[in-house]
Parts: sequence; structure tokens; C-alpha cells
Amino acid sequence: LAADGSYIYTPAANWNGTDSFTYQAFDGADSDVAMVTIDVVHTNDAPVGAADCYLFRAGVPRIVAAAAGVLANDTDVESDPLSAVLDSPPLHGDLTLNPDGSFTFAPDPGYEGDDSFTYCAFDGEDLSAPVTVTLIGTRRYEQTAPQLAWTGTWTNLARTQFSAGTARYASGTGKSVTATFYGTGIDWVGARTTSAGRARIYLDGALVATVDLYASNNRFGEVLYSVSDLPEATHTLRIETTGSKTSASTGTNVWIDCFDVQGELTAP
Repeated sequence: LAADGSYIYTPAANWNGTDSFTYQAFDGADSDVAMVTIDVVHTNDAPVGAADCYLFRAGVPRIVAAAAGVLANDTDVESDPLSAVLDSPPLHGDLTLNPDGSFTFAPDPGYEGDDSFTYCAFDGEDLSAPVTVTLIGTRRYEQTAPQLAWTGTWTNLARTQFSAGTARYASGTGKSVTATFYGTGIDWVGARTTSAGRARIYLDGALVATVDLYASNNRFGEVLYSVSDLPEATHTLRIETTGSKTSASTGTNVWIDCFDVQGELTAP
């Protein structure tokens, strides 16, 4: 309140209602006390949406409940109940987005890549800015991916039959490759050959399989081990040479061509 009668009133953040203050005029003597009443009109603040990311498997609908849905990490300063409003649909599948933030995404047949859609959070008065929801499908990582951790000596070989034209192989005992990934599943793609041996498979540190890779005719691009429906979390897959083989094989080679991940590789 300035001496000339002008004043600036700043209400508390996100408050509305009636407020007041009192003053006295002074001309050498004080006047009676006067009251000024101020009505602070409600002005809605739009909700704030936060980006989301979900995984899906090719050919399998992803169903997300409201508790983990798109609104779960959105906020509204007035704590108004929020609803989800679709802004733009995904390009590679069918989406049903429910007002409570739950949704079902059915990828197009055969589609394994990433997709996305946008939505707005609505508080009954205003919409948030559009929020992007990223849908991560099956991703292929070649054996050259920097996230893979190798031990021992592995040899690169170029052939047109391999996923990106090259693969790695090792023989003997104790050589390994570890794929650390965030997601729900992983496929190891390699080769079955006349000179292949056996490999041990460790998932999250536990031995889960021993795979015989021998074939009477060379076969490339084979899924040699597959796991899915894991909890959505960080996992490790380690493949280890054993130096053992079936009697028909002429060697103990283990081939690493690529990995198909339901999620994404991370640094070891």
C-alpha cells in the first residue's frame, strides 16, 4: 500500500476466495479505520502431463491397467480428477485409450518396431499440453552392439546369410557374451552348423539351459534360445562356450549373430 493510495495485492499461490485489509487516511490526523475487500476469482491451472514408455511384443496386445496407465505420473495443482483424451493415435497398431488412463495397444500383424501416441490430461476445464507415450517393440541388436560384454577370443566372420552380414564365433571353454537388457524377453539368434558345440545359457545369473547347436546341414538365422514374459525390469543373458559337442560334430563352435530384445539393451 503506497502513500498515494495505490496498492499491489498478490494472493497466495493457487488460492481463491475473499480477503481484506484495513487502512487509515491521514491529513495530519488519522481517519477512522476503513476496510478494503478483495475477491480473488478462481483461475484454473491446466494439468501437467509426464511422458510415458511401455513395452510390447510383436503380435501380442499390450494391456495396461489404470494404476500403471498414462495418468499415473500426471499432476494437477488443484488436485482435480484427471481424464485422458487421445490427441494422436499410433501409426502401427490399434489403440483403445480409456478416460482413466488405462489402454490396450494391439500392434499390426508382423510389426516389431517402436510406435507412439499422444494424449492430453483433462481436469474438467483445461487440457494439458500433448504428452508423448512411447511404445517400444522388439528391437534387433547386432553382435557389434557396444552394449554387449565379451570375454575370451571371438572371431568375426562375414557372410551374406548373417543378419547384418557378419557374426562372431568361439570354440573351447569359458568364452562368453553377456547381454544386459531392460524389458520382458530376448532371443539369441545364431547358427546351427556341422562344427558347432554346446553352449550354457545363464539368465539373471542362474543356469537355465544347455543348448546343442549341431546340425547336419548349416542353418543360419536360427533362434537358438528364447525367453519371454519376464517381469519388466533389468535382466542379463549370458551365453558361454563349453568346449563340448555331440559326437557327430566336427567342432565346438558357438555362433552369435544378433539379439532380438523385447525392450532395449543397456550398458553392462
